[in-house]
Amino acid sequence: MENSLRTVLEARKALLVVDMQRDYCVPEGIIGTLGHDTSHFPAVAERLAAFLQRTRPLFDQVVFVRTDFPAWPRSRAQALHYGRNALSRKRDAALTDWFGVQPGAGDHVISKARYSAFRDTQLDALLRASRIETVVVCGATTDVCVDTTARDAFMHDYSVVVLSDCSGASTPQRHQHALDVLDHFFARVNTADEVAAALGA
Repeated sequence: MENSLRTVLEARKALLVVDMQRDYCVPEGIIGTLGHDTSHFPAVAERLAAFLQRTRPLFDQVVFVRTDFPAWPRSRAQALHYGRNALSRKRDAALTDWFGVQPGAGDHVISKARYSAFRDTQLDALLRASRIETVVVCGATTDVCVDTTARDAFMHDYSVVVLSDCSGASTPQRHQHALDVLDHFFARVNTADEVAAALGA
């Protein structure tokens, strides 16, 4: 069997845009609060918006995933872990807004309360019902929710492609490390231009 990006993308495919929300992309959000630079996220959003404009009709599904903490209490494990740093904050509702990109007509929106878009959501059921075999993953942050979602997708037997330049992390080092590990064990890592070319956009 041919083992190429084009072959992977010939299957029915979905684009998963993970957590492109203000909370992860602006200085006053959690990434900035933890002391990390967020100045690269506008460029990430700009590249992603351009990719969406070029390729949206070529995907069988486009799914925007957002973190939306529920009203019910966190688990004891979460509470204890988040209590170590600024993750234990009171969430600002204004920071849940999308950053730089928006779901379009016909796109699906999935809310999650964990790092993985597959955990306790309807995402897998949606993809199975649409006979999706390949997912292209991007968004924020490369080292946390994009990484966890990509790993989980592979564990659910989807072929995974991660858009390296349409994802951003808390630091450049974490971004590159996450991509390196994903590329070796869980996914293909490609640029937006490479994926668009393979799709024939």
